[in-house]
Formats: sequence, structure tokens, C-alpha cells
Amino acid sequence: MNAFRVFPFMGAGIFLLWSDICLAAGDLKSTAQTTLQKSQKAIVPIKLVIKIKMSKEDQEHKTEITGTVIDPSGLTVVSAAAIDPAGTIKSLLGSMLKGRGSSQFQFDSDVTETTIILDDGTEVEADVVLKDPDLDLAFIRPRSTSRTFDAITLKPRSTPPQILEDVFAISRLGTSENRAPAVSVGMIRAVVKGPRTFYICDDKISNESLGCIAFAADGTPIGIFVTKKSQGAPGQGGLAGLSRSLSGGGAGGTPMIPIAILRPVEDILEVAVQAKQAKLPEKKVEPPASDGVSITPVGGPAGAATSPPPANKPPAQPAKP
Repeated sequence: MNAFRVFPFMGAGIFLLWSDICLAAGDLKSTAQTTLQKSQKAIVPIKLVIKIKMSKEDQEHKTEITGTVIDPSGLTVVSAAAIDPAGTIKSLLGSMLKGRGSSQFQFDSDVTETTIILDDGTEVEADVVLKDPDLDLAFIRPRSTSRTFDAITLKPRSTPPQILEDVFAISRLGTSENRAPAVSVGMIRAVVKGPRTFYICDDKISNESLGCIAFAADGTPIGIFVTKKSQGAPGQGGLAGLSRSLSGGGAGGTPMIPIAILRPVEDILEVAVQAKQAKLPEKKVEPPASDGVSITPVGGPAGAATSPPPANKPPAQPAKP
């Protein structure tokens, strides 16, 4: 008889718990929609032209990544690994390069063109002004200071994120989907404490949101999704196992594989101070193409004394292409 009296109370408790869960899910959805409308212009595609430097030849690679504008000046934060494909590949190859003549093998990458694409399709010339490979943060600034940008304001959070806390992120789809804004939802799976505390979230939200800001359920920015090098352990499958095989891990190598993490807002703000003060690199001006003939103006620089060429001087030879 007592058991039957308990069941109604259990049912009421389960109903209240389910109601709280549904209410929380509804709040997260509503907050994500509001944040999307407010912040989507600050989530920007960035077109890059990257020169891949190899031992025998150089190659030009065009790609597009996603970044987040964090200041009205247009200062944009991205994943440093996303703009340095050579560094990522060298990390994956690991000890294979060390043991197979890597001293003669050159493989580097350099960003030669950077363009921020705004929500209305406007393209803004920019430059990479600062990279922090350890934190996997890179900062991009527009060349012109005449425009004010939509930006997401970052502030230190009074309460650090907790395990199982719900989060969401706003990103951009690819060019074939017209770079439409997208929302991913997940939760914090682990808090990795140390000199630089970071967080591990669901694979789906982490992999879909590289270079994008994560928000708490109340809409507060809590960090950015970037990558971190992690040692692959023996017996791992998937990317870790592949990396271990390529890097010679079975022979004592130590493969370093990139994993997606959530880097807290405080780390972004710390490096952003330096990025705001960094000078823009001088714009490289390519020399005009010639037909293989080197032409030198008679007289040299303006104001310099001139003299006629010797009568017996042979004609100018074509420059080697």
C-alpha cells in the first residue's frame, strides 16, 4: 500500500525534472537564435592565398577559412593552424621527417594575400599581424582604418565553464552553401587544467566551429575553437593511428596529432593586446612582367650625373628568365 502511495510522487518528480530539461533546451534555442541575429555579421569568411615552399618548387594554394571579428577596428581572430598548412602536415609526419633527410627537405607556407568577406559580400584587404602557434591563435587586421566593423565583444567570465555545461557556436558554411551562417550545439566534456586551462567539447561542435566563438547558454562568449597538438598513443585508430603510422611511431617516433579544443576568452584577450599594437606588414609589390629584356634608364637616378656609354660597349644582353 505504501509503495502505491510513493508512485504518484515519483511520477510528479520525473515530470518536473523533464519540464526543467525541456525549459533549459528551449532557453538555449531561444538564446542561440537571438545571438545569431545579433552576431552573425562578426563571423566572417576569410580568403587566403598561401605560397607552399618546397625543396624543388613552390606552389600557390587558395583556401577559405572562418574567423571572428572581436573589435570594431576589424581585428579578427582565427586558428593559426588554419593559415599554416605546412606546420600542420609537419606535425602529422612527426619523426618521419627527422629520420629521412629532413635537413634537406624544405616545406613551409606563407600567406601572401588575405581578404575578409563581410556579410554583404564586400571584400576587405587585410594582413596577418600576429601568430601564437602555442595557443593556436592568429590575428588579422584590415589595411584600411576607414570602416567600422560589427564585432563580438569579449570579456573575462566571472565563473569558468563547467563539465556538462551546454554551449553553442555560430559558424559559416562553405561557398557552395553561399556562406550561410550556421549554429552548432554541444556541451563541455572535460576541463583540462594547467598553466593554460582549456576545454574539450563534443566532436561535432568542435570540428564544425574552428575559428568561431563558443557561447554559454545565456549568450556569454566563453572561448574560441582552435586546435592543440596531442601525442598519439599506441593502439589508437582513426587519425591518431594514421598519424602514428606515417610518423614512424612504431619505431619510437612521437606523432603529434591536432585535436579540437575550446580556448578560453582570457587567452584571446591577452594576445589581442599585442595584435592591436602590431604594425601591418609592408605590402609586397610584384615587379612588372618583362619580355626578358633588362632596361636601365640612361642617367640612373634623378639628379645623378650621366655619361654616354663607351663606343665599343657591346649591346645589352637579355636577362635570364
